[in-house]
Amino acid sequence: MKHTIRKWISVLLALVMTATVFSFAASAASPKKYKVYTSLGDSIAAGFMLPDYKDKQEGDRHIVMNERVEGSYPAIVSDSIGATTTNYLAQPGLRTRDLRMLLDPTYEGDSITKNKLGGLTKNVAGVKEDVDYSQQTMEQQRKTDIVAVSQSDLVTLDIGMNDSMITMMGVLSDFENLDKIGQLRDALSYILNDWKTDYKAIVDRIYTLNPDVTIVAVGNYNPFRQWKVPGGASVGDLVQWYYDSMNEYKASLAKEYGGKLKFAPVPETDLNAGDIKTIADTKKIDFHPTADGHRYMAEQILAVL
Repeated sequence: MKHTIRKWISVLLALVMTATVFSFAASAASPKKYKVYTSLGDSIAAGFMLPDYKDKQEGDRHIVMNERVEGSYPAIVSDSIGATTTNYLAQPGLRTRDLRMLLDPTYEGDSITKNKLGGLTKNVAGVKEDVDYSQQTMEQQRKTDIVAVSQSDLVTLDIGMNDSMITMMGVLSDFENLDKIGQLRDALSYILNDWKTDYKAIVDRIYTLNPDVTIVAVGNYNPFRQWKVPGGASVGDLVQWYYDSMNEYKASLAKEYGGKLKFAPVPETDLNAGDIKTIADTKKIDFHPTADGHRYMAEQILAVL
């Protein structure tokens, strides 16, 4: 009889342990559910260069925005969290300052902002009317963004790559000009300070519009990490500090805001560029994630949820 009791106790303990293991596994594999999800960002979050993005382009109207792009990390996240409403609001070409202006009617941006947004919106796929995009479409987009953020349970914020891209490309593609290389760190330090100001303003604005929303600050990968100069030296190493600084700042905001803001690092995002062996290869460069890159980014985001 005692042997039988001990046997049943062992069986029950095994069942309890198995249930516990499955419970932890289910918890790790199943992120929290969010009903309303908004994706804010630039062309990375928009799914630029993915097959479905290309399918949605219409000749000269090559900018796809406010649409779900299959295979993009926002689409994967949306499905994984069971969102009933998803606002795909990422726009190719946006800088942090541009997004700040779209979320805050009291902020006018800089001399580039309105002209840049106007130029982008003239090329939006699916828009046929001949209207003043530089003002009319921008104002409508601002209303759309503000309402979406105000009603969201979850926002992913993926912005900042374009802030330095023109400066980076101008210098890194001209390695023979040592004066430019020497000036790069100073230029990036200036851009970084502006980026921090604008990024923090966006976060504060989101919480002003919606104090209860959860924000995931998506990290910045180093798009130059595969570049090599003639001779084999890594270009990515020259600027890694810049992207590290951006990510460290986002991580610091996660600590500042507690559980309301989460940081999802994405350093190993797979890019379309492939292996850039020399500066001469940069004509075929593309800094956007592949389908595998988007899946990885989605996994990193879901991991913090």
